[in-house]
Amino acid sequence: MTPRLYEIVPDETTPTSRVRLFLHRGQLSAWRDPHRFTFMIAGTQSGKTSFGPWWLWREIRRRGPGDYLAVTSTYDLFKLKMLPEIRRVFEDILKIGRYWGSDRVLELCDPQSGRFWAKRASDPMWGRIILRSAQSEGGLESATALAAWLDEVGQDEFRLESWEAVLRRLSLSQGPVLATTTPYNLGWLKTEIYDRWIANDPDISVIQFDSTLNPLFPRAEFERARRVLPAWKFEMFYRGHFAKPPGLIYSDFDESVHLVKPFDLPAEWPRYVGIDFGAVNTALVWIAEDTARKAYYVYRESLEGGVTTREHARRALSYARAERVVGWYGGAPGETQQRLDWMAEGVPVTRPLVADVEAGIDRVISLLREKRLFFFRLLPRPARRAGYLSARAGRGRTADGTDRRQIVFSPPGRAALRAGEPPGGRSGRIRPLMEGRQGRLSTRGGVKPIPDWGSGRTARRTSLARKAVQIGLPASPIDSQENHNGRDEN
Repeated sequence: MTPRLYEIVPDETTPTSRVRLFLHRGQLSAWRDPHRFTFMIAGTQSGKTSFGPWWLWREIRRRGPGDYLAVTSTYDLFKLKMLPEIRRVFEDILKIGRYWGSDRVLELCDPQSGRFWAKRASDPMWGRIILRSAQSEGGLESATALAAWLDEVGQDEFRLESWEAVLRRLSLSQGPVLATTTPYNLGWLKTEIYDRWIANDPDISVIQFDSTLNPLFPRAEFERARRVLPAWKFEMFYRGHFAKPPGLIYSDFDESVHLVKPFDLPAEWPRYVGIDFGAVNTALVWIAEDTARKAYYVYRESLEGGVTTREHARRALSYARAERVVGWYGGAPGETQQRLDWMAEGVPVTRPLVADVEAGIDRVISLLREKRLFFFRLLPRPARRAGYLSARAGRGRTADGTDRRQIVFSPPGRAALRAGEPPGGRSGRIRPLMEGRQGRLSTRGGVKPIPDWGSGRTARRTSLARKAVQIGLPASPIDSQENHNGRDEN
């Protein structure tokens, strides 16, 4: 029998029906996860997007009337993937939703009367699912929500700013988030979510599993991908593991070595500030020198836009008054006017001591290898991306198919750090950041069987083991019922 995700079951004791969900172990672990932020980071076609609407429906039934968010990375993915899936569940299967295309809102009917309140998209509704792409950040800012499902958060287009906008919309209700994605890079999803989870953040849970945990995914296709793809790409796209591609400019950066716990810097240590004058955003990186060890610590950074040169300069000077800043460096050789503008505001910016990009990169590589360049662990942006993927570099691909545009340090932070004292890189070995076995959950302490949050027992190891979760349709009780005997749909 072909595995299926759900079936409609008539309820003999009431005039309503029930929906029985058949979840594989990865989905079931997310369903029972008690954490506020659940991140399902898994292989391609592993059952992530198809699971999202059902999770959101459960949260709607738990939390009642109000607004909910469903956000994906791009408008194309919204139109071709998220919207059809969410309409299929809420309109075709559950018959409790009505889509208003002009506002990209799915109206939810009143569960008591079964009626839709609105006559127009602007009318009051019992509940709404506000559907957006991460590219429409203004649409995210205008909502106040009770829960959110985010799809493909690992893509480049789903920026950290979009994640932060979602958190602001959920702040009043302290609403939960389900995020579903395949890892595409080593950006904010890695540094702000995965690394915090590894560090035992109490609000975050990460659930990782292979594509083959979906019973519909062919084992032969999984093995074909393992055979023909670079190892790092297979680990990311078919196993849901973060891995370092070869060719990273900053491949010598090692979190366990170069990220350090912040400490009080001695007042006598000289400080250097590197500046990158961006057309939209200006980046500053602050570096302290341990003169005894000839070591450097990146302890502050900023990446800001929408302010004048005068405001940038005044903010920088407000920090510098209490510190021993001995050098301000920034800009390309031709950016003389920008330096003059800063000097007019009291900041004596000069040309970087090393103006050549490649020479600057080589200098940073040396400092990283010699363990003389360190970053405070809490830095949110450029410094923490020193070994990670970002946007700009040489075009084309490396010999193993790596897109060179995807394997370079974020440009503003890179330029600012190089101006002040360092970044770097060369081709490095493939190093998966977390190993795991097919059908198992990668955890902070290693690789363990996927936990059964609800019963405290461990799920069966077979990748085809599926649990039936039986849930009432809108008129039935909110509490879900689960069949713990499981069901093998194959």
